[in-house]
Amino acid sequence: MKSIRVKEVLVNFKGEDLKTENNASLTTGEALSNIVLSNKEGGKLKCFSLAQRLFTEPFVEVDDADFKLIEDAVLNTEIYGVIVSGQLLSILGGIK
Repeated sequence: MKSIRVKEVLVNFKGEDLKTENNASLTTGEALSNIVLSNKEGGKLKCFSLAQRLFTEPFVEVDDADFKLIEDAVLNTEIYGVIVSGQLLSILGGIK
């Protein structure tokens, strides 16, 4: 099992919080949740359940298959640019 800390706030290169359209700080969990919801692989119910956990829980434990699904979704996302997806990949890459 791998644990993803999802309350971490994503930042720009100046160290300022990235903001959502509602001017709230964008967290790892919210970004991952949005990416997983837009994912075309893994099945709709599985993606919904995983996205819900990523959005609401402070830490999310996932097995290797779900971790791979999340990582692949980030690699292939078109809803966020490199500033978000790059940070997410860096965070995910640091999880053993």
